[in-house]
Amino acid sequence: MNSLETNSVKMNRSNMDKTIIVGTRGSRLALFQTDWVIAALSAKYPDLKIEKKIISTKGDQILNVSLDKIGDKGLFVKEIEAQLLSGDIDFAVHSMKDMPSQCADGLCFAAPPAREDVRDALVLKKGYQGLNDLPQGAKIGTGSKRRAFQLKQLRPDLEVVAIRGNVETRIAKIETMALDGVVLAAAGLHRLDLTHQISAYLEPNEMIPAPAQGALCLQYRIDDLETGTLLNALADRETAVCTSAERSFLAAVDGSCHLPIGAYAHLDGDQLTLHCVFGDEDGNALYYADVKGTAAAAEKLGIKAAETVKERMSMNMSVNPSTVYLVGSGPGDPMLLTRKGEMLIKTCDCVIYDRLIPEDLIRLAPENAEKIYVGKAASNHAMPQDDINELLVSLSYRYQRVVRLKGGDPYVFGRGGEEAAFLKAHGVPFEVVPGISSSIGGLAYAGIPITHRDYASSFHVLTGHFKDDSLDHDWSVIAKLSGTLVFLMSIANIANICAQLMANGKDGQTPLAVVSKAASADQRVYEATLATAETALPLGSIDSPALLVVGKVVTMRETLDWFEAKPLFGKRILVTRSSRQASRFSEMLENLGAKVIELPMIDFENIHDSELQTAIESLHQYTQLWFTSENAIKRFMTALFESGRDVRALGHLKVLAIGTQTAKWLKSYGIMPDYIPETFTQEGIIDHMQSVLTAEDHILLPTAEKARPLLSEWLDGICRCTALHIYKTVPATVLQEVDDIRKLIETAIDIVTFTSGSTAENFDAFLKANTLTLRPDAKIASIGPITSQTLKALGYPIDIEAAPHTLEALAKAIMEVPNETL
Repeated sequence: MNSLETNSVKMNRSNMDKTIIVGTRGSRLALFQTDWVIAALSAKYPDLKIEKKIISTKGDQILNVSLDKIGDKGLFVKEIEAQLLSGDIDFAVHSMKDMPSQCADGLCFAAPPAREDVRDALVLKKGYQGLNDLPQGAKIGTGSKRRAFQLKQLRPDLEVVAIRGNVETRIAKIETMALDGVVLAAAGLHRLDLTHQISAYLEPNEMIPAPAQGALCLQYRIDDLETGTLLNALADRETAVCTSAERSFLAAVDGSCHLPIGAYAHLDGDQLTLHCVFGDEDGNALYYADVKGTAAAAEKLGIKAAETVKERMSMNMSVNPSTVYLVGSGPGDPMLLTRKGEMLIKTCDCVIYDRLIPEDLIRLAPENAEKIYVGKAASNHAMPQDDINELLVSLSYRYQRVVRLKGGDPYVFGRGGEEAAFLKAHGVPFEVVPGISSSIGGLAYAGIPITHRDYASSFHVLTGHFKDDSLDHDWSVIAKLSGTLVFLMSIANIANICAQLMANGKDGQTPLAVVSKAASADQRVYEATLATAETALPLGSIDSPALLVVGKVVTMRETLDWFEAKPLFGKRILVTRSSRQASRFSEMLENLGAKVIELPMIDFENIHDSELQTAIESLHQYTQLWFTSENAIKRFMTALFESGRDVRALGHLKVLAIGTQTAKWLKSYGIMPDYIPETFTQEGIIDHMQSVLTAEDHILLPTAEKARPLLSEWLDGICRCTALHIYKTVPATVLQEVDDIRKLIETAIDIVTFTSGSTAENFDAFLKANTLTLRPDAKIASIGPITSQTLKALGYPIDIEAAPHTLEALAKAIMEVPNETL
């Protein structure tokens, strides 16, 4: 078997017998890229003969004039394309970012190989490590308007100098033109083995790269199918999808070298996100667009982004940056967020958040809002503070409402002051939304009042960790303070703080407490005195964030500990309901003190639209309408309203709800059910209704596709019944990483709750598909006997069963399980 057959590519022997000529520019980078393609093809087709032909382009010949003044993107490709069309070469290798938005007639592009690093990079004069290290008025060289205008947004004081030349020439101009640095594509530096020259990378959320930056373009004649097949064997799907979206934007805005244009797409599974920037020729305005869609719609996404940019241009939405809101989330408990903070998150276009922000708050943001995690654990930052500052400025030009979400209060050791000052210096308007500081709210959740008339008439909040290790408090002053002392960010310095206080006169018997993960279900409080802290506290194993409180108010904890006294405090409960339904049940459990982990196992899909519409149009035929689930109510009522009708169309019908919760859903639509059985099951309905129905009745029973047939079969023996399947349950898409779920399920979960047979079946299938094992002593909680039957059939013991079969009763049953058995 020859090598081509081994690679599952059927090729005519003609390409094996002749020498294929590849055209390229003569720069070291162009030659490297071409050599890479030749090596990749040779690895797949060892018998293939390939030769290089170096072709000089107009862009290579004119080096003393900036690109925007001598022509369009064809500067670096037209001469190569001419030889491709004439047959002098068989294919060409280009940098895709140099290509015009439309391919020349008679030529086409192969699907691209995997792209290199998409980012821009700073090469700076020795001694500078990043953009913020540069002095005021520093000179930065670039030949790109896109880079120049975005640099000026990040650092308005910079002087941007136009430069030309190949990569090495541009780097050399740092010395020859007395520049402080240059901006280049990281991909070229990597390919030329010049990575060591990079001082810092500019992330795409700081500087949007050129469309298709880092990608290679392999171009061939449209009628040369054999060469096309060879080149397409190197294709990378993700690169093809992303560059398709980026170049679609370029084409839709009719971009050229005269205008600053950037586009960066990234793929997450099948979800494609495209970030774009487009500016006027003078750089007076930059217009941004951020759009999302599926990979299959990549080209349409580029067009949509272009339409967004054009709309913003018509509305002049780029002249001024938008307001950045510094929002404090409070400590731990997401319910401590202020009403204004909640409103801003729900209406933002972009949210930038730290490690301590509860997921519940991130979920408040609109689905299409960009969500950027910047970390900020002690000494382990996902993004350094200087980069966060620059990011906030950049985002203010891209979005209409930017929320910077910070734990506690932004101005209480939250570096909010630094961020606000940076925004102010860069002309970006900002507002501050205060949050509850952990120094007050965290102590309240620990049962410790920060002041008390009998113990402390003042309080003092101090940092337990200085930015500079050479700095320290004046302990002789602090030790003499009679009020409550609260040290934030103190977890690694507790022993030293206690020693310093005692060394400066503080009584060693002064009580203290360390509150770890305050105001959350993982809260832990450790008590000691200044004298016993080093031996009594588990120093080194206390989880962050933690705060240290010193003072007599700590003695009030035994009396005022309300949070940890909740019946389910500290218990980890897994909720498997649909994400559309889980929030109410999760809230019940959280109000009882539980740590709730939502792992939805089912979702719902609408079915049989035409049959449902026919039933609604024929409502006059029915005498009763029965609902056995809230999903059936939502689906039916939505269809009723979409038909142009309202609840008056149901006025002649008797309505049944299977239970009190279903009845509540009906009441939310203004419908008072006529019948509610005492037992909330199909059997309970039969017991309740068997003396009510007559042969004249005609029941409309909208239900799930796999609903038990017991009820409809019983009705068929008494009266007419139209059982209409209007939705079906399907396995939910699990968004969490399996490894993260593994840790929870196998070691941490105390109780798993099931509210239907489908959740049980899908959960069991999920465990088996991912080779997961439920923690052996985890309790199984079922909403009722039907769900319990399914669980037993799957081999799960029933530890808790609700009676009656409602969420409220299930929460109550869980609460009544003795703690020692959990």
